[in-house]
Amino acid sequence: MTRHGLSLGGPLQGVLAEYVCLHENFAVKAPTLLTDEEASTLPVAALTAWFALIETGHLKEGQTVLVQGTSGVALFGLQFAQAFGARVIVTSRGVEKLERAKALGASA
Repeated sequence: MTRHGLSLGGPLQGVLAEYVCLHENFAVKAPTLLTDEEASTLPVAALTAWFALIETGHLKEGQTVLVQGTSGVALFGLQFAQAFGARVIVTSRGVEKLERAKALGASA
């Protein structure tokens, strides 16, 4: 299984298998509005943003983060950066998408 504090994949064995047995604490209920395929992308998008900003980028409170676009990775990045006390700037060509980003906490 996994050691405390580490996740599957990355430096540990992943889950490329037909069946995998996990403890129930590792599972979460997917939002009902998403298909299985859509829900399966959430951890990938979230972990990509997390590793870029937190693990690799060592994000600190008060820093400014530029998020390009409004994809899943970008929106997770926005939310993680805001949670860590960073100022977040989002770029997008869509006015509605920028409004949504501001509603999620983007500064500009």
